[in-house]
Amino acid sequence: MNVSQTQISNRYLSQFCENNNCTYDALKNKNGKTNLIASEVDSSCGTQEKSVETYYETNEENNAPIKLNSVDIAIMRKKCFEEHIHLTEEELYNLVNTLESVPCKCDMNSIWWQLRYIEAGKFDNIQNVLSKHLKVLAEKYKANDNFLDGKLEYCSEIIWRRKKEHEVFYNMRFYALLDRESFELNEFVDIINESRESISKFEQELINTNESLFNEKVKEKNDIIERIIDSYFGNY
Repeated sequence: MNVSQTQISNRYLSQFCENNNCTYDALKNKNGKTNLIASEVDSSCGTQEKSVETYYETNEENNAPIKLNSVDIAIMRKKCFEEHIHLTEEELYNLVNTLESVPCKCDMNSIWWQLRYIEAGKFDNIQNVLSKHLKVLAEKYKANDNFLDGKLEYCSEIIWRRKKEHEVFYNMRFYALLDRESFELNEFVDIINESRESISKFEQELINTNESLFNEKVKEKNDIIERIIDSYFGNY
């Protein structure tokens, strides 16, 4: 999978923004993010009809409904589609869950790059969680510092590789969807949800198999974790 992220973004963002009366700047801003210029966005872009209906999402901690009124939804849409301000993960998924129809392609691109930003942070968080977990295991198995450092480096390489493969894989799925003449809203939402679930599954599998790194000290690489990596694209 030697597809360049820059090649993907430049090819598709310029194409679809041109098709939808937007402009695309391939240069990066000071935060290293791609610039989408909204000043020339067609008036139909980002103006999905807002319902006065109240939306609900389940709160997993206490199973109580979280009320989202039309004002909340309007604020999230403005931040995402017009101001291009980073949403929190909760805001983004609330926004996606309240879509009533397929957004215009410029708005879909805005949602997608919000997702990419959030998921990049998730992989960084996996790195931090894993580092702490390995240190606990090192104390449990009385592993020396050199052994621990080697395992930390090994797992860091795994996370970095998975992050890049994940990004390319889901970008290709997303832009393949946009290439089609027509598609349903649920197809767009499904890609977002699958991307989210894939990261959660990867983190859980990696954490659950870490102890085997210390049980098999003689091996340079761990067969169980290697299978997690190698099976990634085989699942699709």
